[in-house]
Amino acid sequence: MYCQGCGNATEHGTDFCANCGTRVEMQQQQSPPQDPWGSSAQQFGGASPFGARPARPAHEIAEAMACGQKALIFGILAMVFFWTGLLGVIFAPIAMSNATRSRQITWEEGNENFYLALAGKIVGAVGLGLSILYVITWTIVGCSMCMALSL
Repeated sequence: MYCQGCGNATEHGTDFCANCGTRVEMQQQQSPPQDPWGSSAQQFGGASPFGARPARPAHEIAEAMACGQKALIFGILAMVFFWTGLLGVIFAPIAMSNATRSRQITWEEGNENFYLALAGKIVGAVGLGLSILYVITWTIVGCSMCMALSL
């Protein structure tokens, strides 16, 4: 028999579970209680609390992992080249779009590359913000200098 409280196997004829102390009653069920998410989560990569879904093809998972790596690379490039203005503005959206593509698939598959894509998205967003700030700052400084020279 199995305890209804914790699922631990109990000896026939005992009144209480040795593991959790729950009163054991005679049951017709002789198998352990089933974890409602356990079997589907193990079968489908650890991330399927909403029921069964078809397995993704291996090439789709590999592509998502590559997109996560590209997201981080382009995010770093956006951070490095923010001072050019234009390159930072070009690299950052590439990083963020690759990260978005990668994150959904890697999250559903329980893949650790999810965090790589997330880092790429964050670094890309920071690079975009710095690039825009840099362009605005130098536009203001340039206009101020032009106005000062014209006086």
